[in-house]
Amino acid sequence: PDVLQDMFWVVSTKLRSRILERSAEIDPEIVDRALAQTERKLMKDANRRTDERSRAQQFIDRKVELRELSETLLVNLVRANRLEELICGFARLAKIDEDTAERILKDPSGEGLAIACKATRLDRQTFSTLAVIGVQSKRRSVSETRDLFDIYDQIPQDMAQRAMRFWRVRRETESAAA
Repeated sequence: PDVLQDMFWVVSTKLRSRILERSAEIDPEIVDRALAQTERKLMKDANRRTDERSRAQQFIDRKVELRELSETLLVNLVRANRLEELICGFARLAKIDEDTAERILKDPSGEGLAIACKATRLDRQTFSTLAVIGVQSKRRSVSETRDLFDIYDQIPQDMAQRAMRFWRVRRETESAAA
């Protein structure tokens, strides 16, 4: 039941139907226990993540007060594998919300990162460090990395800034709707 529950959220619609068919054979009490356990785990993970994000925000707030929020700090954070602080610092420098910053930093293609770095006027060396060491789950091949650097080099500053304005407007629209 635990595996079926976990798989349900990451598989295709056809496989979801099969999981539902298969779970019809399982005692409902077992399914209820598995769902309750999964819910507790998700809540615990969400609370831990919120705490980590809050500490990271405080760290970045302090760096802003000390005028130490910079490209160098971002590079040091990525090298130290301090993901939450990196997300908060990148969001602050790029003037975007942290959810958007996280999506950009974790995007396997890296194209959003190239656009955001160019729009924010982060230099190529900072971009390359974020792109190569980065936080994406899968490492890029040498060819993919070269292509990504070409995107950064070739995208005009004004086009990158337009894309960032779109991301900012979307964030403001979502905030107003909430």
